[in-house]
Formats: sequence, C-alpha cells, structure tokens
Amino acid sequence: MFAGSIGYAVFTGFYGLVTNPYLALVLLIMMGPAYQLRDVAQETIYQNTCSNGMLPKVIAAKLTLVQAVFILSIAFVGTVADLLGVRFVSIFKLHFAVNSSNRNNSISV
Repeated sequence: MFAGSIGYAVFTGFYGLVTNPYLALVLLIMMGPAYQLRDVAQETIYQNTCSNGMLPKVIAAKLTLVQAVFILSIAFVGTVADLLGVRFVSIFKLHFAVNSSNRNNSISV
C-alpha cells in the first residue's frame, strides 16, 4: 500500500511539472497501476480483518464515505484550480499524498 501511494504521489507531482503533453499522457497511464496497487492492498486488509458477516457492512460504509469525501473534494479542488491554477493543485496533491501515506493505516473492526 505504501509503495502504491508513493508511486502515485510521485507520478502526480511530475505530472504537475511537465509541459510536454506526450510525457503527461505517459505519466497518467503510469498512475493507474500505482493507484491499483494501493487499492488492492487496502481491499485485502479489509477482507482479512473483517468477518464474513461484517464485511459487506464495512465495505458499504467505506464506499459511502469515499463518495461523500469525493464530492466535497471535487468542489474544493475545482475552486482552488480556478483561483490558483491546475499546476498548483497537482503539486499540492504530491505534498498531500506523501504526507498521508506516512500515517499508520491500521484498521480495527
């Protein structure tokens, strides 16, 4: 999970700095596997930690929270991008992703 988060953060940071559209496309393509590596590891933790009866409830709660946060983040990032520019958002995302991946991601159910 850590490697996927760091990889995604690095690709996103470089994406914010490049001006060549072909290199930007390659970086976007490389972000996908890094994101999936993190996501698969996270889902595996949920499956190994939760009992069979509790797993659907945990996954449903997680997805509900993810969608709610996603809606709020789209509104926030859209406003910041309009005010400060898309490049600033990409570089800020690198900083945020690196700092958030350093936290302890333990799950207790």
